[in-house]
Amino acid sequence: MVGREHIFLRLACGAALAVVFVTAVNADKLGSVRDVLRRSPFGEERTEEDVAKSLYQTGADITLLFRLYTGERTLTEIDEGFTESEWWRHPDRFGSTYLQTLTQFSPDRVVAHLAERTSGKTTLELRLHSVRVLTALESPEGMDLLIEIASSFTPMQYRSRTVSHSLEQAFSSILESDRRSIDHLRERTDDLSDPVLDIVSASIKSVPCPQSVAFLESQFEIAPSQSPQFLGDIAEMYCERPWLFEGEAREAIRPHLFSDDWQLRSAAAVALARTRDLDSLSSLVLLLDDEQEAVAGATNWAINELTGSSKIQSPGEWTDWLDQELAWWESSEGQLRYALQSGQPHAMMGAVRSLANRPLLRDQAAQVLVEALDGSQSDFQNTICRTLEQLDSKTVVPALVELLAVRDVASRETIHATLVKLAGVDFGLYPEDWDHYIDD
Repeated sequence: MVGREHIFLRLACGAALAVVFVTAVNADKLGSVRDVLRRSPFGEERTEEDVAKSLYQTGADITLLFRLYTGERTLTEIDEGFTESEWWRHPDRFGSTYLQTLTQFSPDRVVAHLAERTSGKTTLELRLHSVRVLTALESPEGMDLLIEIASSFTPMQYRSRTVSHSLEQAFSSILESDRRSIDHLRERTDDLSDPVLDIVSASIKSVPCPQSVAFLESQFEIAPSQSPQFLGDIAEMYCERPWLFEGEAREAIRPHLFSDDWQLRSAAAVALARTRDLDSLSSLVLLLDDEQEAVAGATNWAINELTGSSKIQSPGEWTDWLDQELAWWESSEGQLRYALQSGQPHAMMGAVRSLANRPLLRDQAAQVLVEALDGSQSDFQNTICRTLEQLDSKTVVPALVELLAVRDVASRETIHATLVKLAGVDFGLYPEDWDHYIDD
């Protein structure tokens, strides 16, 4: 009897010592976190990334950092005066710093921890915190867990902008980090509820690439009522970065010009005009006589947008005009290229004026002009750049990025200014600054 009591007493003591040890270790880790934050104010010499790396090096584990991030643990547990420190002037930076520190760990470990924390019944706040961590990780390893968390929200919760926006950001960050995740999402379409599918479709738009077009194409039969919107989304992606597409975007839109659904015909006409699809112009002309007034009106707008002209009205006149324009380009392209390289100011300016006055062929004209930029005199470079801005063709953005490598500073600044106007973003004066934007 005495032996058994002795054993129980030893076990109880051991358990108590273990609790004391774990508590001491956790307190020590909290103390290390506190010390790093206190001595590491943000400034020119100390960035948040530096602080996050220092926190990671303290040995604080994922469990502790996530609890600090969610507010389940606080540093005041070991230091009531911490709230009076300089850091308390920037309370929002605590969460941001903890979040960045979590990204220092391998994605599979963080995802595993989040999966454990979000399994079973959890609070809305905890799931949103987990979604934000997945956003910061930017790892395809978190996609399945993100789908699982997204599926756990109720229809009422989906009405919250906080929920929908957080999920949309998370899906976008993962898709942008690895576009193969788009194909994975397409394979899992049957597993997605309607609210999740809506969020995913909205996120896809922020990742312009052929895989995104394929995903939206796959949704036409699943969500036919949203198909007109999907056509607009495909056109928007193409307009964002046309150089990433060979023919996928336009080929996805064209068949819907002949749909039995007049809304699809109308949406397709507008979408093809936005992508400047000259190969569809003949088909668009036929739709001018569509029985639906809305389709005829949308088609008329689309043709005017494509051609830059609103003077012609009848299908026959449009067909004749198109044939004339294409014939002019076929016979003049070589002469225009030669004139631009001739070194003769009068011939060069005449070529620029001819190219500027052909809205139908603005993409083709822009390609010819951008080739003439390299090696041109500064005055002529200015003229070409102003003309490129007038033509407003994003197809030349990659070529302009390559031309930023010119040695002449004035030329680089001129080209850079035009590049920024066409792209709508600014990443700097050197080609390498734009690599992530240009490359697929």
